[in-house]
Amino acid sequence: MRRFGEVRHYKDGEALFKTGKPGPGMFVILSGHVAITQRDGLGHITPVIDQGPGQFLAESVSSRAAPRWSMAMPRATSRRF
Repeated sequence: MRRFGEVRHYKDGEALFKTGKPGPGMFVILSGHVAITQRDGLGHITPVIDQGPGQFLAESVSSRAAPRWSMAMPRATSRRF
């Protein structure tokens, strides 16, 4: 898989992608955990799922530059591909 992307490091609280912003594509979590949340129009944040090593993050919009419907924040220093 490494020939299709690059390894990046994210610190706790550094967003992988944000609601309403175009996303960079698919992520594979190599270490750490990432919390996926959704924010409503009033700013309330709802947890969706927590992803860990070996899991991947992608949305149907990943194949085009469309806004994301969710936000992904590492819960600790994480490596992703």
